[in-house]
Amino acid sequence: MSDGSDTYDSEYGALIVAARIKTYFDHNHGYQWEDTIGAGANGVVYRIRNRVPGNTSYEGRPVPELFALKIAPHDVVLETGNKSYDEDGSDLEDEVNGLDNERKWLWQLRGCPHIIESLNIPHDPLARAPPQGTLAHRMRAWVYTEYVENGIYIMGDQYQTAYYGDSLCVDIIVVVRACVEMAYHSQANMETIALDSLSSMIPGNLAHLDLAQRNVALGSMYPSLQHPEHSFTPILKALDFGTAEMRDGRSNGRNGPQENIFDIGRLMAYIILQDQPVVSRAQVTVNGNTFNTFAKSLHDQRGYLIQAGVDADLIDIVYHCCADDMTAQPQLLQLATTVRDRVANRGHGGIAHEQDQNITERIRNVVYTPIN
Repeated sequence: MSDGSDTYDSEYGALIVAARIKTYFDHNHGYQWEDTIGAGANGVVYRIRNRVPGNTSYEGRPVPELFALKIAPHDVVLETGNKSYDEDGSDLEDEVNGLDNERKWLWQLRGCPHIIESLNIPHDPLARAPPQGTLAHRMRAWVYTEYVENGIYIMGDQYQTAYYGDSLCVDIIVVVRACVEMAYHSQANMETIALDSLSSMIPGNLAHLDLAQRNVALGSMYPSLQHPEHSFTPILKALDFGTAEMRDGRSNGRNGPQENIFDIGRLMAYIILQDQPVVSRAQVTVNGNTFNTFAKSLHDQRGYLIQAGVDADLIDIVYHCCADDMTAQPQLLQLATTVRDRVANRGHGGIAHEQDQNITERIRNVVYTPIN
């Protein structure tokens, strides 16, 4: 507990906690604390540099030159001997439990290319005795992950011209891929398995439960993985598994894949609208089938969006993903196959802005041009 003057939430609290963590790395010749790269309700993330070329993990995997460290900042003991939280308003236990839950799931999901990779670094400075004259941090949970170089997937007005019609599917399919990996990671090599080969397997029920824009990051170009989508767009990676859990559908109606599909629909609506959609219900009709969908914000602007170049079929996919009646939702592999086929067949009929080289140029401008 703290008296409130030196908590993480105080004016200089974030700097105080960062300095405490940095101290452990300052006294370790293998790693260097560099900067804070993210902070939110589910923890704070720092960038760490590996200073030992050829350094390998305990499993023999190479430790990357840059990687990330995520902690629960309110769980850090300060030099005062108190935890960095105000007891009256603390969500400390939720923060720690969420991070511990994330660490558990990321470990099980290692090897999934569309999910942030956890790392087991050797000689972890935080797992060793504190530097001389320094109090132990006494954190109960932390996790090391790969450093996703291009940051959080943020769309804004400056990005609108990068996306037309089916090129939206390019980003959507890699988010769908992350959900496929959550469902089938224990049954197949997710880097090499073809979608059609998964149809004979029973999907698992892992639900992310927070698959929003802030929890998707832009990785690097990866043209050799799962052609065609990565031949011209960076890989997207799902982050923050703090609330992830198994959902079998018996307690709240939707199982894990169905929860993820609903979140995919909301994320697609966000990408299309360039704004966070209001979750409200509308009645729609698609191919003669009438059902209720929680994509009213999208439906209200359907005519304008189609005129602006968004494909009507893509809007219909969002309707289905966000359907109130789960029987109107697509199955996970059905959704993945549908969007994959749209990507594979884009650019036909002389539509210049749907062809690979044009999409590549727009995506590169979005990813690699600094935001002023």
